Amino acid sequence: MAKAPEGKVQLLDGTELPYEILGGIDKCPLIWGHGLGPTDPRGMDHRACESFPLVKEMMQEDPDKGKGAWPFSTVVYDARGHGRSSGWEPLASCIQQFHWRSLAFDMLSVASNFQTPATQKLRGALLGGYSMGASTALWAAYLCPTAVRGLVLLSVTTAWEIRAARRANLLNNADVLQASDPAASEVVRGAAFSDLPPLDDLAAAKLRIPVLLCAARDDTTHPAEVAERLSRVLPNADVFLKDTKTELAQEFPQHLHSWLQQHFQDKVTIEESFLGNLFNWTSPPADSGGGARGSGSTPPPSYSFEKLQQLYNRLAQFRESDLEKSGEGDALIETVRQITEALIWGEQANHSQFFDFFCEKSIFSDLVHVLGLKKASKKVKLQLLQTLSMLIQNIHRQTSVYYILSNNHVNKLMSTNMDFDDEEVLAYYITLMKSLAMRLDNESIKFFFIQHPEPSFPLYIEATKFFSHRDHMVRATVRTITLQVYKIEDQPMRRFVLRHAAESYFSQLAYHLQDLWLRLDAAAAKATGEDNLSQVQRENELQQDLQIYLSDVFELGIEELNEVLADRLLNAAILPVLLAGLTTSSSHRVGGAARTLAPHVSLFLVRQVLDTFHCPVLLEPMAQALLWSSVPAALAYAPCLDLEFRATTLAGTVFTAVELG
Repeated sequence: MAKAPEGKVQLLDGTELPYEILGGIDKCPLIWGHGLGPTDPRGMDHRACESFPLVKEMMQEDPDKGKGAWPFSTVVYDARGHGRSSGWEPLASCIQQFHWRSLAFDMLSVASNFQTPATQKLRGALLGGYSMGASTALWAAYLCPTAVRGLVLLSVTTAWEIRAARRANLLNNADVLQASDPAASEVVRGAAFSDLPPLDDLAAAKLRIPVLLCAARDDTTHPAEVAERLSRVLPNADVFLKDTKTELAQEFPQHLHSWLQQHFQDKVTIEESFLGNLFNWTSPPADSGGGARGSGSTPPPSYSFEKLQQLYNRLAQFRESDLEKSGEGDALIETVRQITEALIWGEQANHSQFFDFFCEKSIFSDLVHVLGLKKASKKVKLQLLQTLSMLIQNIHRQTSVYYILSNNHVNKLMSTNMDFDDEEVLAYYITLMKSLAMRLDNESIKFFFIQHPEPSFPLYIEATKFFSHRDHMVRATVRTITLQVYKIEDQPMRRFVLRHAAESYFSQLAYHLQDLWLRLDAAAAKATGEDNLSQVQRENELQQDLQIYLSDVFELGIEELNEVLADRLLNAAILPVLLAGLTTSSSHRVGGAARTLAPHVSLFLVRQVLDTFHCPVLLEPMAQALLWSSVPAALAYAPCLDLEFRATTLAGTVFTAVELG
């Protein structure tokens, strides 16, 4: 039997997640998350998890249908902090990256790396997992419902009010690990403080996708009660309960097989086409001896260079007025789709003449032009956005990549006006942004940042416009793009970004943080029942996510950027709102009167800030403001001051206040 394809998914923050594909790379993937390694996270990878043999068994070919008929595969991967995952260690002390809601974005990123014709037809991902992996998948669907089409939740772990005992056990495990492996200790600690979304929030989200909930009544670590309660707020949930874990393990593979067949098989079956077998044509035969492919394989495509020329001639005949004619939009979509297929095949088959022709005829420029036409329908624009993303993701020759990025194509693309109130259009646009950001480095920056006649950086500027968007995935993409930009060591670009940050972006972030703190304060003031407590949790998570991002910016160690960011945070959020309620002097109310927080909320947030940030340029003025409250705020962060204390002084003071309060 041929070895399953393996590789690594690289995330924008530098983390790498090893993966393995079970069942064929050309099929519709079920992205599968493993369970927590509660005593040894590094020893728990996707193969060590007890669910691995179950999904592997389910993915065996069905002998009754003929080899290759089963249209699903499973992508199993090592979660952040587990197994052979890497790149997360420098920021291991930031335990929020190991919360289930944060791991959900990793899972969605993994899913975005396995786009096949089947997933395009399904228009979303199938996600699932065991224990921690199941919780991660549920969070992904809750945070980004438009990106997920189905969930498989096997043995969901404890949640809500029944999680206290499990949390205590995990924190004890983390303490034991601290001496031998501090980074692994933080992984377990992050899991301890994780929880599922509140039931009321899940009910309000109205997730109408098919969900399979599986549990065993004798499993105290993964209570059947959690699955049953989830089934009451997930409208299309099927519950598969067995009396024992042994029975569940024996029957789960066949039940999952039947469930996928019932809900998705007809939706992901691909007709004979170029794209439907693209991966088969370019992958080696399963047998190690070479020779002909098995009887279940599909012959190479009928596309040829002459066919590509014919498709271009068809594309060249389209006029803007044709977009108003019935059926012409569909014809354009089909032509663009086939050109994309041919180019990707030519790239993977090493036929350089395909892309050379694409460059010679300036087809990329034509696609960008059509995208900006007002007469182009939403359907046409979605196809073009998808096409451009696929090209950027799948073209690997450096000369080809540089062509796509050259001639100001990227800047025109990013500056194209589109209806971003339409969630589907925005989702495709953000995916395109993310694809472009993956190409950003010290060499390619010259294609993204233009110095003449006027400095411009549309990828960065357009991304920052969505910094506070209501969709979690949009915000996460914006943050990863900006962090990627800040890492680039190009001085003209950095001066441009610094000026934009000082004049606009960092001020917007600071005032947004102020607003989130005030919203948390208002929610806490109303927290008299379970419903209101869930609102407090939501507001706390939003402001905490923003704090983590701001900390990531500081951790890059770019001095001039840190000074501007600290200045904006101190002026707009920390001094006038966070600390004003804790100090007696009115001198800290920068810019006039401002709403302050309740003292207990301020203490809670100050402690969070101290846990999250480690930058003296931010923390020393905070210490100045609290410990010498009679000193004017304007002097608190004056660079000429030789402060003899450090943020640890403030930390000890505030921690004592929190304990006494």
